Amino acid sequence: MTKGMNTPRGCLFRYGVLGVIAATLLCGCGREHEQPSTKQETLMLYCGAGFADVAKLLIAKWESEGGARLQVNYAEGGRLVAQILTVRRGDLFLAGNEKLVDTVIEKGAAIGETKKTISWFVPVIMVGKGNPKGIHEMRGLLRPGIRLGLGDERACPVTRNTLRMLSANGLSVEAFNSNVVYRSATDEMLPLAVHQGTIDAAIVWDTQGIGEAIAIPPEQNIPSPIVIVILKSSQNVELARKFVEFVTSGRGKAILASQHYAIENPGSIPKTIGEQP
Repeated sequence: MTKGMNTPRGCLFRYGVLGVIAATLLCGCGREHEQPSTKQETLMLYCGAGFADVAKLLIAKWESEGGARLQVNYAEGGRLVAQILTVRRGDLFLAGNEKLVDTVIEKGAAIGETKKTISWFVPVIMVGKGNPKGIHEMRGLLRPGIRLGLGDERACPVTRNTLRMLSANGLSVEAFNSNVVYRSATDEMLPLAVHQGTIDAAIVWDTQGIGEAIAIPPEQNIPSPIVIVILKSSQNVELARKFVEFVTSGRGKAILASQHYAIENPGSIPKTIGEQP
């Protein structure tokens, strides 16, 4: 028997058996020491620049709890819409202008039923420290000699809301504009202009707290919903849905409230009055 195993045919058989045994051992070892994939899932979020500071806090909390990493594109809302409709990539769109989100839905780039309101920008009248001009209501902005600031209506949602509120409350837009001495390219520049004394007052979002804020009664006000929606280009809709659930959850709302965002609908002028082109 031993002699037979030393023949060429016996050697081939013996080496073949050894090869099978070695391969089996190697495969078994490979499975035993196989490492789990370390590749982390990623979501792409388009986020309006005016919401960037609090968005970063929400994202940090989400990621610290083991959520997918977020790749974020911060820019002016209109620019984001153009990018979304052109490149057709990404998972989520978050904006402080509901009309922009609705545009993306109407153009077939987002899943309409996933749209959720997470908070509201609420307009207030910002005045200098101590309110030296004694402005206590919107009508006071029309007094002769009051220096006002106003943003570019095409790029500043708070400016669009300002003009709509004036009209809805029977206040003269012409008289308001006659007091405007400073025009800004962004919402963020208006409170800074008040703080520096360049202007006496401006209507800004309540989250832009640099000076003193005079509240506008809910029945005279038009808050702007901050809205998030899942894009049709998402490669992981369920994961994107989990992020939406997070930002609308109690944990997300706690972060928003800590940054002075309204987490409940603050009320506004009835839509039949306030919703003007």
